[in-house]
Amino acid sequence: MSIHDIPTAVAGAAIPPNTLVRFTAANTVGLNPAGGEADGVFEGVSLSGVSGATAAADSRVAVTSRNAPGRFKLTAAGAIPVNTLVYPAANGQVSATRAGKAVGIARQSASGAGSVIDVDLFARAGGPRVLFDGAATGAASNAVTIDIGVDVPRPRLRVTVRSNAGLSREPITVTKPGATTVTLASSTLAATDEVLIELIE
Repeated sequence: MSIHDIPTAVAGAAIPPNTLVRFTAANTVGLNPAGGEADGVFEGVSLSGVSGATAAADSRVAVTSRNAPGRFKLTAAGAIPVNTLVYPAANGQVSATRAGKAVGIARQSASGAGSVIDVDLFARAGGPRVLFDGAATGAASNAVTIDIGVDVPRPRLRVTVRSNAGLSREPITVTKPGATTVTLASSTLAATDEVLIELIE
């Protein structure tokens, strides 16, 4: 499926540009709630050709689906450091505060609420799928094993670790083909580090 496979939808209420949206009824979208699973992004384009403006209720809007990863401008709900995992906040915005599953990585810092920043958005389907999103448990360790809840022979995984030092890609080892656990081989993991594991489909 194409990243543009939802060309237009009806705004169920006023929708500001650069926000996450979700379907509320057949072919009708509204602002994604805090912790919600967004279906797409409203970048401010309406069927009338108006760009960058708030869409009025009942107007037809162009929506970009989350069927593939991509970089989008999204509105921050508060201050967000660069290279930070972001989560769905109220009113279709994003936040560094954990709520539901991470939806992407901020590629620009946000000075406060209302800032519009570049976000590398994770795909909801047809692309990387989030398997685990949480804190590493236990004391600081050279290896942490996490249950990812799937049984896929030789899964292709991508791991991102957020610590005080920022985001980093970490080497991983699958305990055995088809296993439901992965081991993060790292000499820097701490108990408070946050880990994101994605299945690359």
